[in-house]
Amino acid sequence: MSTRPFVKVAAGILQCADGRYLMAERPGHKTLGGYLEFPGGKLEPGETPEVALAREFEEELGISVTATEPLVQFEHVYPERLIRAFMFRVKDWRGEPHGREGQKLVYARPEALPTLPLLPANKPILAALALPATPVGTPLLKAPIDENFLAHFERAVKAHRPGGAIVRCREAALSEALASGLLAIAGREYCPLFLNSGDLREPPRGFAGLHLPATTLHELDIRPELAGRVGASVHTQAEARKAGELGLDYVVAGSVRKTPSHPGVAPLGWQGFDALVRAAGIPVYAIGGMTPDDVPDVRRHWGQGIAAIRAFGLQEQP
Repeated sequence: MSTRPFVKVAAGILQCADGRYLMAERPGHKTLGGYLEFPGGKLEPGETPEVALAREFEEELGISVTATEPLVQFEHVYPERLIRAFMFRVKDWRGEPHGREGQKLVYARPEALPTLPLLPANKPILAALALPATPVGTPLLKAPIDENFLAHFERAVKAHRPGGAIVRCREAALSEALASGLLAIAGREYCPLFLNSGDLREPPRGFAGLHLPATTLHELDIRPELAGRVGASVHTQAEARKAGELGLDYVVAGSVRKTPSHPGVAPLGWQGFDALVRAAGIPVYAIGGMTPDDVPDVRRHWGQGIAAIRAFGLQEQP
């Protein structure tokens, strides 16, 4: 059993009108001095994360937070303590940020974040900022492919702007054959592609990453050494916890509601989804009966967003 003290912290992601994120440099006399962090601090006794965030922003930056949205929560082990971090998007505020405690403030473009000296705990935060809110899943693609599939896929992406797509295809030859057409659509619509091949196969060149089914997740002892992001489907707290411990970038958790595709499976409901979010400690998508209209509810439950197939106008192949 760990003897490290357990500390809850709340911090906020403030993005300026020009797209830059606000961070602060830790003072040299503190642990990890010189590293950059998103502003925030420890919860005081009796405080909620939201109240702690507002207090810390007033004390550190001299601004009043008027609107927030949960982004991601996770645990991180430092040598001297274990933290549970509650990260928020700061949606609105009053005042002009300035370092009230003498700390240096830094404004950084989103694309520069991975190159900066950030605190070691920031990996889930960077993933949550970079990942889309509503990735579309394709039907399970198999030969012979519907000749109209690419046209249906492009129409769905143009209509719904999902920000990403999980391509479900178990056949290596078929995924390679479809890759150029899918990538052309993805490039025009800014829709990064993730391959769900059912195994650890390297995705086609140009894909943004690999999505693993829960059955493959069970077989892993370390994060796959693959280019791009790696995510997984999870249905239990144990699976969600393992994905987080392996350092995956996200999970898709479900089914949250009853769905025609899983008629005999008891849905997680929001209470079950909350448990998987706490266990994973990385961005979590809700799937199963979800539509883009559910994104605000998912985010109130600390989820990244929703993943869906039928909600985006695609149907399973017969």
